[in-house]
Amino acid sequence: MDAYNRFERVRAAIEQLGPADHVCTLYDQRDEELAIAVSYVRVGLKRSELCVCVVDDGGKNILEALASEGIDTDAEMRKARLVIFEKPLAQGLQTQDMLRKIEHYAGGARSAGHAGFRIVGEMTWALGGDLKALAEFEARLNLNRVWERHACVGLCQFDVRRFTPETLREIIIVHPLVVIGDRVCRNPYYVAPERYLSPEWPSHEADWMMTNLEQLQEAQDSLQASQERYRALSGRLLRLQDEERRRIARDLHDSTGQDLVALATMLGQLRRSTPSGERKSRRLLSQCKALADGCIRDIRGEYALDTELKMDHNPMHEPCGKLLD
Repeated sequence: MDAYNRFERVRAAIEQLGPADHVCTLYDQRDEELAIAVSYVRVGLKRSELCVCVVDDGGKNILEALASEGIDTDAEMRKARLVIFEKPLAQGLQTQDMLRKIEHYAGGARSAGHAGFRIVGEMTWALGGDLKALAEFEARLNLNRVWERHACVGLCQFDVRRFTPETLREIIIVHPLVVIGDRVCRNPYYVAPERYLSPEWPSHEADWMMTNLEQLQEAQDSLQASQERYRALSGRLLRLQDEERRRIARDLHDSTGQDLVALATMLGQLRRSTPSGERKSRRLLSQCKALADGCIRDIRGEYALDTELKMDHNPMHEPCGKLLD
């Protein structure tokens, strides 16, 4: 898949995010980061939500990208529907300050006349601080139920080139949703904030992993059992359909078919008894006889196809010409 199509598909997925969703995305291309952020903000502006962007470049890139989508960023900022949280400001904030800021925006959005609230963060603002505290900050957002209480949505973006694998691992397990490729996926490795923030978490992590593996296997077993039941039901349905087709073919052959044979025979006799001078009547009878012959052939063909039986020798199987002569 080329980059354009991939971005379009991930944009479509991002646009499905709704209230109470907390998602992270890992990227290694600036174009991908902007495509996701712009799609996310565009939907929020369309819904008249307050959109806050935490950026690492003064907002230049995302503002230009939004403008390229036909969005009047100056007007949106004047209406206070679009807020750029610049890196120099964010850089001096600690995680507790960020928690208070997000709570302030989320809690005040509706009272300020906005339909809702969403925030997107390019998370390099946190690189100068304690990266373990960054993961705890994300977990506390979940613990405080910010997203659920205010029916808002949060998107956190991480440049894999700038964060260590250890930090990214911690980040993934504190986000319920993760963007993977061009999909937004439920995170099976998500750890509830009460557990993650507990002092006992490091010593219990291995137990949690084993429990999670067991639950994943149970889900896989349940899925396999469902697939087997589906295959069994599908097979039974096909058999029932086949039996019904055979029954209908037999009914047509044994009843309707015989009636058509009798009709064709009588039409033949009537044609022969019609004076030769009555050409119109004879022609009409010939057409009726031909129609009856065609119906008989169709029924015989369907019967032979559906039952896969050889025809028995009976009047129905005689060539129509013999019966009508």
